[in-house]
Amino acid sequence: MQKAFVAHIERKDLFKKDDRLLVAVSGGVDSMVLCDLLLKAGYKFSVAHCNFKLRDHDSDTDEQFVKNYCAKNKLEFYVRSFNTANYAEEKKLSIQMAARALRYSFFNELMIKHSFTYLLTAHHLSDNVETFLINLVRGSGISGLKGISEKRGNIVRPLLPFSKEEILNYAKENSVEFRTDKSNLEDAYLRNDLRLNIIPKLKDLNPSFERTISKELGLLQQYDAIITEHFSKEKESAVVKTDSGIKIQIEKIKTNKTPELFLFELLKEYSFHSDVITDIYNSLDGIPGKLFYSEGYELVKDRNELILNERTNKIIVPTVIEKETKEIHSPVHLKIKPSSAFVKENSKGVAYIDHSKLKYPLTVRGWQNGDKFKPLGMNGFKKLSDLFVDLKLNAFEKNKVAVLENGDKEIIWVVNHRLDDRYKISENTHNILRIEVIE
Repeated sequence: MQKAFVAHIERKDLFKKDDRLLVAVSGGVDSMVLCDLLLKAGYKFSVAHCNFKLRDHDSDTDEQFVKNYCAKNKLEFYVRSFNTANYAEEKKLSIQMAARALRYSFFNELMIKHSFTYLLTAHHLSDNVETFLINLVRGSGISGLKGISEKRGNIVRPLLPFSKEEILNYAKENSVEFRTDKSNLEDAYLRNDLRLNIIPKLKDLNPSFERTISKELGLLQQYDAIITEHFSKEKESAVVKTDSGIKIQIEKIKTNKTPELFLFELLKEYSFHSDVITDIYNSLDGIPGKLFYSEGYELVKDRNELILNERTNKIIVPTVIEKETKEIHSPVHLKIKPSSAFVKENSKGVAYIDHSKLKYPLTVRGWQNGDKFKPLGMNGFKKLSDLFVDLKLNAFEKNKVAVLENGDKEIIWVVNHRLDDRYKISENTHNILRIEVIE
């Protein structure tokens, strides 16, 4: 395996002896075999380890094991601990997705700070087969079925041609020490269920099952490259990145010769399930406002666009403004000060308010269903939901709207949008309060 490993790196030009390499090491057999192969081949590298604090004492023992290995072999060692469960809850992610986000954020930070050329991970052939089957079960289009890339940007997976069986045999023959994650022996997760129960049955039908799938993955990667190239110009004209999100022109999708396939291509990097993409496609002629979700993203069908954003906590925590308050930073950054200017017209980001009509404390909060106010220049009341329709705000923009509320619960200002007529300044106003949104 050692000779095949080195030959594979050189044949595919994955990296060179003088490259600065960072290896992701968990302490499991895959990453420890990768380290052993690299050391024997004469490659210089550093090690990064993540302690996700998910397995109590075992997580800390894994960390110490990797640390001791690095000390013994004089390898530079980087480690970071995470409260993964809290992060997953806060970001509304699965534990697996949260760990992945934390892991790669840490790795990227190290890559930049220490000028590493490549990040090496220990994904192997059996991982690739499992990923293919998971995506096949869940639905992912060709992009998901093509499996794990051997080299993508600065991430390299030099063990991808080798099966788990080959890695375990190498570890045994070369006395490579490693830690066993007991959760890998449980079939509660889909990947483990495939690994422990389904794939062994498929191997009974075809002992070369993994190699067969590997060849098919190679073909699918070529098909995916052709499709990506085919849609590249159409993607450029259909997608616009703005401050309010990634906007995809619906008309560009509908006029494409293969519209549903084009939509898959547009959304493939955002982890949407194939069934969800089909639902999005079927909604293109529907009413605006419908929301769709993936693990890390949310998409709203607007009038003429699909608008995509990372998923965030939408709760706006109220902030109290006392009479002496000069500035707040949350939920909106506002600067508050007296003004001598007599201004009848309020700009979008600035409100001039009759100070005598205010009852402290004021409150800045997120808008709520049923909220109403008297828009500047109008005699009657208007629901905020109707105002948003008039302003053509999409669901993401509406979620960010805050209101300034008087002490008696009357809305003074729909922040960044419209002042209430009852609080405008007039010829009789003696004290003016100026409130400005700081972007």
